[in-house]
Amino acid sequence: MIKSAENTCRFFGLVPGQTALLCLPVEYIAGKMMVVRSMVCGLDLLMAEPTGTPDLDGMPAIDFCAMVPVQVMHIFSGQGRNPGIKKLIVGGTGITTELVNKVRNIPVEIYATYGMAETCSHIAVRRINGPDPDPLYRTLPGIDISQDERNCLVIRAPYLPSPVSTNDQVEIIGSNRFRWIGRMDNLININGIKVVPEEVESVMAKITGLSCALVSLTDKRGIPRLYLVTEGETRVQESLILPELSKLLPSPLKPSGIIRVGKLPRNKAFKLDRKRLAEMILPGL
Repeated sequence: MIKSAENTCRFFGLVPGQTALLCLPVEYIAGKMMVVRSMVCGLDLLMAEPTGTPDLDGMPAIDFCAMVPVQVMHIFSGQGRNPGIKKLIVGGTGITTELVNKVRNIPVEIYATYGMAETCSHIAVRRINGPDPDPLYRTLPGIDISQDERNCLVIRAPYLPSPVSTNDQVEIIGSNRFRWIGRMDNLININGIKVVPEEVESVMAKITGLSCALVSLTDKRGIPRLYLVTEGETRVQESLILPELSKLLPSPLKPSGIIRVGKLPRNKAFKLDRKRLAEMILPGL
């Protein structure tokens, strides 16, 4: 944890006397690491109640903090007060199109992070706002990355006792940059044809401007079908989107339609809950 904290302090240029904010529960690794970083870097640690809508009223300027996406949406939506955060890291897998659009022009350095409990917090980051947002993650100092036979990321770090094999499919570019493609756990397999839903969702989100989910559901006749689920009240024209969706899918697979929901279900880490989503929309098919 100390070595991970040193990496973060070095990467973000944090120095003793700067101010950090803890607004995450300390029973989880993200909250623990904010405490360790403050100790290691000599930061002045301020605390706020770890809720989805943290109250930062009266806080001084904050040099560095970590939040989950729902907190970021609150702070920059006008519902909460931003006390002048300079650098902000956000859990990477919960980064939605809505969040990226919300923070695009915010004068704060905001970074999506990639990591897990096994690596003691993040091992790579990417800037998601400002004039030059980055689609690629860049590893922190001392982190080595490779791929296994599944094209999933393997992480090596001097402070880890052994390599960490993940279920995240990636494309490695150069020695220290990678593009996250999707989770092996979420792979859709229809009659032997495999689809990575996150790849399709990313492109569809850019086209529609909405958060999207690609789901495979079995109809009443037992036939598996693909649907695109969009979030929000905006109605998407199927005649415009379905041809684009077809270009992203292997030729035998034809999307059966677009379903609109008010909110995509997410878990406590703000990750898409695909199982609950299927349970939500299946009865209506």
